Amino acid sequence: FVPTALDQAAMAVRDRERTQGEITVATAQAQLTIRILTTVPIVLLTLGIIAGDSFRHVVLTPAVLSICLIALVVNRVGALWSSLLIRRLHRPTTTDEILLLISVLSVNIRAGLSLPAACQQLKDVSLLGDLISHSLHKEDAFEEALQPLHKLGDRFADDVAALLIAAYRDGQPALETIGVLSHEARQHREQQTQVLIRKLPTQLTAPVVLCVLPSFIMLVVVPMIVAQLSSLSVVLST
Repeated sequence: FVPTALDQAAMAVRDRERTQGEITVATAQAQLTIRILTTVPIVLLTLGIIAGDSFRHVVLTPAVLSICLIALVVNRVGALWSSLLIRRLHRPTTTDEILLLISVLSVNIRAGLSLPAACQQLKDVSLLGDLISHSLHKEDAFEEALQPLHKLGDRFADDVAALLIAAYRDGQPALETIGVLSHEARQHREQQTQVLIRKLPTQLTAPVVLCVLPSFIMLVVVPMIVAQLSSLSVVLST
């Protein structure tokens, strides 16, 4: 148990928990808003059917009933669509996987391992770590072992691979290199998290405008208007 390695591991865990906390807080309000917008019209329609005979009679007519059934389907589509967008924010990204690998590398290097030996310890960390570790165990060149990072098609992953290869080739201190990588990875993940959080309200506009609000109108406003027109026609006829 090397104190600096344990401190680095604890810091990595705290960073992951903080990032997840920011995402959870950001999505909580969106989840509550969507839940209210999709639940309130159903509750209002149910109360109207129970409390008012004329309203119930109007809702049970074939035309209005068909509109309400369509609205319920649209309501559920909007709720599921919104939930999918919110859950997508919690999914691990490529940056998360790279940050995890860098954290493990940092812990192993601080424990006294060389850069290639630390990369061999990435087995079972993630699929990407398994590929790198397996390649090194086959005694492939260090540059070739880091090719899975380039295959991700991510610019940050390319930068990480290039910096590790340069450090290994030039004989730079691995601890200094991995320290720079850890700092850059945390900053990159923080920026990516903030971008995703800012984009969420814009992404939720589509299901709200196309599904949630139309279903609200069809479930609440349309039956009320038809009920009022029916009552008015009865009054005028008398």
